[in-house]
Amino acid sequence: MLEVEGKDVSADESILGEDGKIDADRLETISYDPSHNTYVKVQGMIGRAFHDGNTLK
Repeated sequence: MLEVEGKDVSADESILGEDGKIDADRLETISYDPSHNTYVKVQGMIGRAFHDGNTLK
């Protein structure tokens, strides 16, 4: 497990949403796929943290 603590965060204004927060769709995040030695684009919201899991209780 890797634990990281962010100390300083900055972002180009082009990836900020109307609320001033980073918009994940504008960020165009990528992830490394070690199975295929490729990089893949991460896109789209799949759920709401601390909300969707409540339906499983």
